[in-house]
Amino acid sequence: MEAGRRALELELDVAQTSMVHLSMAAAHADLGELREAEGKAKTALEVSPDEEQRSLAMDVLLGTWLERGELVAFIGSLAAEPGVGSSTTREFRRAQRDRLAGRLDDAVMRLEWLETEMGRTPPVRGTCASELGEIALIRGEHEQAMALFGESARAWEQARRQTLRWGAEAARGLAASWIAPKSVGLDLGVAWAHRRGLVGLELRLLLARGLCASRVGSEAGAGDLGRAQELADNMQARLIAGRVRWLRCTVGLGDLRELEQAVVELTGDSGWWAPAALALAEALAEDERGRAFTLATGAHSCFVGMHIVEQQDKALLVLKGLSG
Repeated sequence: MEAGRRALELELDVAQTSMVHLSMAAAHADLGELREAEGKAKTALEVSPDEEQRSLAMDVLLGTWLERGELVAFIGSLAAEPGVGSSTTREFRRAQRDRLAGRLDDAVMRLEWLETEMGRTPPVRGTCASELGEIALIRGEHEQAMALFGESARAWEQARRQTLRWGAEAARGLAASWIAPKSVGLDLGVAWAHRRGLVGLELRLLLARGLCASRVGSEAGAGDLGRAQELADNMQARLIAGRVRWLRCTVGLGDLRELEQAVVELTGDSGWWAPAALALAEALAEDERGRAFTLATGAHSCFVGMHIVEQQDKALLVLKGLSG
């Protein structure tokens, strides 16, 4: 970061200045400084005369908005200015948009198109496998999610992108926490991310490690999950903060207030909002039946749109109980 600040003091041309801002934006994002990353990405986008640099800057900006949960800006940008950003880059972001909206089949189709269009190089496979793993995780297909995240980790290892490799390992650990929590070893990754100040990566690794520990009865899990929540809140990363809060509730570490906050924070991320909202509906069933009915109805609608039959049936049972 200091090198970037010094470079900006030099007499650089516009393209060089833009690249420095872009590099600093990416560094700020890695360090969990999302507002600073957004500002630098916007500057790079504004000053760059080069279409490729503008494409990179736009993608960093979209990633920052997504991390912060600024979904109006994220979705609006994908609808507007179709010429900004390469078609393949924007198609991946559209796949993420579809996944957030619960259009999981559409997201899968876009990702399959990307793999065909760009070829199964390690970066392409690492990116697409990770997003496909997220979709499998939402669907409750934990073994498939583990396999996809593992494939992503191997691809990023091949590409020598250790930050992304450990991000895929964190996601694999999260999927494993439901079915094979003893199989995950993330200590090295947590230490690696912490030494480098990679806050977003560290919190995801702590989340996975904490869930695995909690689900095998280890008290160490509470510390990891508490620290992950602190990091997410400090980053002001709404969606991941809501995800951590909700998952803490699933292992008995959150109360009703935290569950309510998780539902608010997860708004706009259908795959994670729906199960949290259904859990809140069940918790409110005795005291706030009207609000509970609204939440359960919304959750059921999401599950129908995502074609998740088991959760649809669960939501219908909750609605039947509330209607009785």
